[in-house]
Amino acid sequence: MDFDDFTGRTIRGYELREQIGYGGFGAVYRAYQASVDREVAIKIILPHHTRREAFVRQFEIEARLIARLEHVHIVPLYDFWHEPDGNAYIVMRYLRGGSLRAMLRHQPIPFDLMGRVLRQIAEALALAHENHIIHRDIKPDNILFDEQTNAYLSDFGIAKDLVSKVDLGATPDTLGSPAYAAPEQFFRDHPIASCTDVYSLGMTLFEALAGAHPFPRNHIDHLRKQLPSLRALRDNTPPLLDAVLARATSKDQEGRYPNPLALADAYDEALIHAAQSGAVHPTPVMVPDLSPDQARTKPDLGAEVPMTGEGELATLQMFGKTPLATSHHPAENGEQTALLITEARHLPARAFRLVGRDVLVEQIEALVEQNQQILVHGMAGIGKTALVADVVARRLAAGQGPALWLRAGHQDAPALIEALVRPFDDHFVVTPTNLQLTPVRDLLSAHNIRLIVLDNTWHDAALQAVLEVLPSDIPVIVTSRQRYALRRIVTVDELDLFAALDMLSDHAGIDYAADVDANNLCRLLGYHPFALELAGRTIQVDELTPGELMQRIGGEPHTLGPL
Repeated sequence: MDFDDFTGRTIRGYELREQIGYGGFGAVYRAYQASVDREVAIKIILPHHTRREAFVRQFEIEARLIARLEHVHIVPLYDFWHEPDGNAYIVMRYLRGGSLRAMLRHQPIPFDLMGRVLRQIAEALALAHENHIIHRDIKPDNILFDEQTNAYLSDFGIAKDLVSKVDLGATPDTLGSPAYAAPEQFFRDHPIASCTDVYSLGMTLFEALAGAHPFPRNHIDHLRKQLPSLRALRDNTPPLLDAVLARATSKDQEGRYPNPLALADAYDEALIHAAQSGAVHPTPVMVPDLSPDQARTKPDLGAEVPMTGEGELATLQMFGKTPLATSHHPAENGEQTALLITEARHLPARAFRLVGRDVLVEQIEALVEQNQQILVHGMAGIGKTALVADVVARRLAAGQGPALWLRAGHQDAPALIEALVRPFDDHFVVTPTNLQLTPVRDLLSAHNIRLIVLDNTWHDAALQAVLEVLPSDIPVIVTSRQRYALRRIVTVDELDLFAALDMLSDHAGIDYAADVDANNLCRLLGYHPFALELAGRTIQVDELTPGELMQRIGGEPHTLGPL
């Protein structure tokens, strides 16, 4: 039976608008779900596959695996079903940003932007691995983007569930993608494990940074050859990156990073080392100008511009990347360490000028004075980190320091506690069953810590455990895209109109307080700090008026390109 074009059909309330992908399994359509007024992506499986019992089993397992993995950077599944005598369907979130593959058709990915993508995918994989699920098909095609260039992991169709022992890789068509698959997926001389995904992620990382597969003539040469030098292929490559890529793609499982987060940490450290040694100059992020049918992408700059003069480190901070391993008390072996902040210049993401956040600053300062545990919550790029940095800077100026600042990420409770204590004791160790409550409180109190910041927090259970250990008289600020059950929650939202015009004017270098076109441009961009900053800089550099910029982007703000 041939696979028909479903464009224009309505299936179970989903209006299929257009085909956006096609492969051996069937096709993917953009569809509209009128009942909840949203666009979705629907994967439709070819009928000759659905007549095979093994494939139906694979389809159902994939759907249940995705449903189990609730993470902000995993493409969410909304619905799935199988018609007994026909097609099978999976309904997922529709992402307008295209794929990493589409982005790579235009140019290599900037180092700092790729670092943010790597971190987001690593965090998604960390959740999957915690649930004993190995993806086994990491490649540029399976990394998707929303319109803010946030990355999402997709396609768990050949994942392995280590708990139920379900292995969907027993047949040739479920091996994965040979151009990226780890040796153990071919030769089966070692078990599939977390480091299997590390290998594929390393291969994907190389291709993203080089702009091409490391072995373009014969992709499977990666199974018997070491990766070529990225530094020989791309100018300004951080010196340590070749070693990071080599370890990630080691043919020996024990030689790889143990998990994707360790790879992301090593990547961050390589960029930080390059910035501190002056080996790399800041590279502006270039997002390709793609058609609506391709990637609609833009970087996530955050709400404010960090101080210059820090080279590549400043560029990293513009993209919401707080370094994991920078500290005035570096730990041995590159372990995660909190920053001991005694002066405002030590802050990881201080803004030149904080626009439109005065009320939030005062609100947070008042809660800090009450020794509260505060969650600063909001979407990516909204400026949570810079807002908290401004609060800390004000307290330091008032003599209310020092502070500890830790990028929490997805670390477990023992790792977070060790990182907080490490500036004072490099050898302090905790275990999951002994969180060393009294010694931690004694150390922090002895060093007169006046504020603790847990930035970019992802791990709910770890956060709650750490908060229980910390002294009750030290205020704590937590920043996260997720909403946790803290007593005080401060939501960082889009700017109001006057603040939006102020931010646009600040970056454009012209006062637009009474400009009608500027008002309309702010409305078009949704009063989002990142978009306003980017628009203002574009206006300044290209010598445009707000009206001319609106004409350029044609009512589609996702086409607004960076400098």
